[in-house]
Amino acid sequence: MKNYLLNQLLTGLILLIIITPTFALANDKQKSAEIAEIKSLGKQWVELYKSSNIEKFMDQYTQNALVALNSKPAMHGKEAIKAYFETRIGDEDVDMRLEYEKISYNQNMAVVVAKFYLDIPVNEQKRTISGRSLIVYRKSASGQWLIEVDIDQNTPDTD
Repeated sequence: MKNYLLNQLLTGLILLIIITPTFALANDKQKSAEIAEIKSLGKQWVELYKSSNIEKFMDQYTQNALVALNSKPAMHGKEAIKAYFETRIGDEDVDMRLEYEKISYNQNMAVVVAKFYLDIPVNEQKRTISGRSLIVYRKSASGQWLIEVDIDQNTPDTD
């Protein structure tokens, strides 16, 4: 009986040793995929900003989203955000780069801190606005990451 229990215990430990790295590897792959998806949202935002489709652009935001841009009053809710952006989107010459500093996430929420560089054409020249973004994404019931909070501020270390 002792040998039987010892064999079962050893078999269980061996299986645990073999399976654990597989779970860890799968978990690392899942984390990498999730982070890649979160990073792709910045590119998607720029592409939708360049388009003139305000409805698709607004599909990126939760109903009660908060957007606070440098030197502007905070905008609460999709309607306020839409009113601000509907006269600004549609410029194909605008470009934005992000340098990610921190990405944290769980199943339903992601927090991104990044330096941003927004290139805007002004009088046939490029003007770059830079700063730091704090973006909070919330995963919808359908599994889509949506912007819950977007705070952009000018910071002296991004010039």
